Amino acid sequence: MGVINMVVDRKKERLNRKKAMIFMLFRRGGFKRAEYLRKTNIFGSFGENCYFFPRYLPAEPTMIFIHNNVNLATGVYFCDHDVMQHMFNNMPELVEKYGYFPYVKKKIEILDNVFIGAHAIIMGGTKIGPNAIVAAGSVVTKDVPENCIVGGNPAKIIGKFDEYATKRAGRFFD
Repeated sequence: MGVINMVVDRKKERLNRKKAMIFMLFRRGGFKRAEYLRKTNIFGSFGENCYFFPRYLPAEPTMIFIHNNVNLATGVYFCDHDVMQHMFNNMPELVEKYGYFPYVKKKIEILDNVFIGAHAIIMGGTKIGPNAIVAAGSVVTKDVPENCIVGGNPAKIIGKFDEYATKRAGRFFD
């Protein structure tokens, strides 16, 4: 009975994801998208006061945990899984040595007060923030510390969140 419930749950999950994908294509507002995603429970968790502008959902949205006041620009991509098992499982010498390779999903967690710039790639198994900024086009391959700005490929620390917030506020004092 447990296996049947798992199959039914997986089918519901896929249907909800398809509905959400259609919603994302026709909704322009990032706040409306975020509110929809929060209410539908497609993600592992989805906090309050978020802005979600990507048009596409991750392959495994239940592996994405978004906290409060998270802002995601256009084209942000969550790489929460890989498909290496297909290659490895088609190599008889590896299967004989190790057995079949499973599908691997990895959690991504975005803590409070985070901005992720356009077309950034967030790899599975990473945690971002709190109070962090990921520059546009960056590839996040490891955890982003609290109160940091990261950029590049792979993303490296390029600044401090508090310093940037002060600069944006127009206050250039210590």
